[in-house]
Amino acid sequence: MIEKPQLNEQKEDGIFHLGLTMAGAVSAGCYSAGVMDYLFEVLDFWERAKAGKTSIDPDLIPTHKVVIEAMGGASAGGMTTMMSGLYALGNDVKPVTKPVSDCYSSQNILYDSWVHLNDGKEKTFKQLWSNADFDNSGNKLYSLLNSQAIDDIAQKAFDYYRSEDLKRNVNALPSYISKDLELVLSHTLLRGIPLEVDFSTIRRDGDDYKPTHTSYEHALLSHFKLNNGEPVDSNQYFWFNPYDQAEIGRMVNSTIATGAFPLGLKFRKFSKEQFSGNYIKSILKRSIFSDFGHANPDQENILVFDNLPEDYETITVDGGAVNNEPYGEVASIVHDRAEENGVKHLNYGVIMIDPFPDMVNKENKYQEEADLISVVPSILSTLRNQSKIKRKEMIEKLSNDYVKGQIYPKRNIYNDQKQKVGVEKYPIASASFEAFGGFLDVKFREHDFFLGRDNARNFFRYFFSLPEDAKSPIHANWTEEMKQVFGFIHKDEKKLYLPIIPDMKLLEALGLDQKLEVEDRNRMKENAYSFSGLEFATYTVSERPKYNPVELFRMEADIKARFKRILELSKARLLDNKKKEMKREERVNYDLWVNKHYFKSPWKKFFSKMLKVGMNVTFSLTKKSLAKAMTEAAIKAIIKDLDEKDLLVKAKE
Repeated sequence: MIEKPQLNEQKEDGIFHLGLTMAGAVSAGCYSAGVMDYLFEVLDFWERAKAGKTSIDPDLIPTHKVVIEAMGGASAGGMTTMMSGLYALGNDVKPVTKPVSDCYSSQNILYDSWVHLNDGKEKTFKQLWSNADFDNSGNKLYSLLNSQAIDDIAQKAFDYYRSEDLKRNVNALPSYISKDLELVLSHTLLRGIPLEVDFSTIRRDGDDYKPTHTSYEHALLSHFKLNNGEPVDSNQYFWFNPYDQAEIGRMVNSTIATGAFPLGLKFRKFSKEQFSGNYIKSILKRSIFSDFGHANPDQENILVFDNLPEDYETITVDGGAVNNEPYGEVASIVHDRAEENGVKHLNYGVIMIDPFPDMVNKENKYQEEADLISVVPSILSTLRNQSKIKRKEMIEKLSNDYVKGQIYPKRNIYNDQKQKVGVEKYPIASASFEAFGGFLDVKFREHDFFLGRDNARNFFRYFFSLPEDAKSPIHANWTEEMKQVFGFIHKDEKKLYLPIIPDMKLLEALGLDQKLEVEDRNRMKENAYSFSGLEFATYTVSERPKYNPVELFRMEADIKARFKRILELSKARLLDNKKKEMKREERVNYDLWVNKHYFKSPWKKFFSKMLKVGMNVTFSLTKKSLAKAMTEAAIKAIIKDLDEKDLLVKAKE
């Protein structure tokens, strides 16, 4: 039995403050979950190595700290942010390093929530087409798909740690998790919050000339703080406490609401219990000042909220609609944590995990819209893109004071000699069917989860690094052996780069996870600065998953039944809806004008009624055909997209 070496007592070599942002992804949240699973694994392994709980030689163990200070996300990224916070607080890191024989066996909260989804007696995709939500809501149409499965997934995530004690878990947190961890989830409010600019000028006493210009804020955040396990000021923050029943409801609601994909999934409601007036004012101040590191950046009370409605309530949809990547908010928090530590250069960073990165395709040529039909979608796209633009973050990109990085799906194509010969055009399976493809099959989600882990492995070993000549405090006391194993020479700059998070798993792969012998040290010198790329050309799931559409065809009746119900409810809402009732005295002028123009004679009244009857009859006769046509169109679109992305089982002749 090999005796485990003990680390020499020494002062820790600086702290790197880390923030994580997870972009919207719909079903591709499984990719972000895989990234987080790998990150927790390498941080936990490193923590145990520094504590002398492994057999790794102390000469190879860097002793600086990396602390996750804040995480933020939108839509599926917001859901993964919350699950990652729960996972961290659970203090039980159990990475899923390879596919398991039973992909539905419980592994950890990240894997179970995103790979299992709500599969059980019925697949999640089949549940999305169930009409049970109509029966439970009194025949109200809230979304194109049944969203109950989303509620169930979120609730199960919180059931993982329901009986634990917050204070005890906070005290037991590893050093790579801040005891004042902050989470921010973005939301899109359909009822705007009025913000006024005063345009008043000099006026006589008593004059009521008080003009203002009012705009409306539709983006808001749920801002949670762990706060060392102590209650927070509810006028400023939400308490990240998944063990308190009063807080669980708010956390669940925020988690589900950030993923309320417009039209596709059910919109949610925020009441005064979710967002109090004082909380709204507080979070808006942080948003307007772009300062999330302080509870109240508006110390001089410049902002005035005179017209904020009392007992504010609103419907909310997917946070990604207007703020899909809240990395500026996370960077603000981490920046202030770094300043508190007294070092202001290259001691903090933000990583964005984005399953569908917004990158310019230079091959796309501009095509001018030819008519109104083509202009309408361009207008909608313009409005959405404009609402998501990040001016402040672009300016901050010019700053070199902190480290930025992005993890996104990528699969290189290698030959037998592990030489790169190309890049897969569609690396992530869940990208199919407008990012709902992951709901189709658990194998898609399993593939993307492990692709997330593989991409994270390569990112942390190679890309998330600093040049040695930057003289970062975290690398000040690195030994030559550490540099030889973890460092790499940049092929263009010809300079040595050192990773911010040393991946101890690399030592296992190299056979250096025990006390170094002379031959080990010689081998390290011979292969100095080239180990970090080990396994770069390997993928845990080597084969792309393929979907058999037979299962989709079997759901044809369910899909058709839902479309039929949607048509019926839409018709009842649009055609049979009575005009808004008006007071009798308010209707006199209206009735005179309408009757004078449309009902000059009894025949016109008769034909008007007959037209309405005819429309109802026509609808009754055609709704089945319409539902069938919509079903076929949806199934064909799914199969076509799967085929284009090479995710479809080859059909037999």
